[in-house]
Amino acid sequence: VTSDLVITAQYVEESTDPAFVVSSVDAAKGATQVAVAVSIKNNPGFMDLILKISYDTDALQLTGVNAVSPFNSAPYSCTKPSNLKSGRAMIMWASNDVISNPTDGDLIVLVFAVLDTATAGNHFVTISCADGIGVDIDKDIYIPVADATGYINVK
Repeated sequence: VTSDLVITAQYVEESTDPAFVVSSVDAAKGATQVAVAVSIKNNPGFMDLILKISYDTDALQLTGVNAVSPFNSAPYSCTKPSNLKSGRAMIMWASNDVISNPTDGDLIVLVFAVLDTATAGNHFVTISCADGIGVDIDKDIYIPVADATGYINVK
């Protein structure tokens, strides 16, 4: 180096708040097995969780909801939606125990069909949790968490 050199850095603190993440994927019109993962980050451990699923019914049809390990077995009881064609669906988890070693990762995989009439571009898939994450339902402790949106980009 033959002259003064200035280096700058920006420190960005990563949030430790619980959050949901909805993946975004590309798909073609008429595709029948388009998987969209929904994951949890900074999981506080939950005893009670209700996720509402909404999506663009002009382009998408929900055909499957699959809970992912470890969220599909004990200590969790998982209830999947029975109506997959309404544009809205819910999935619920419950546990009798406070979770002492919570893990992050995929909660569910949503499977969509892309309608033949879908327009090109991004079509939303949104997860919301109006009641928050129930970390101790005996003490009525719920942690709020923001909605999360991903997209199926129809090519």
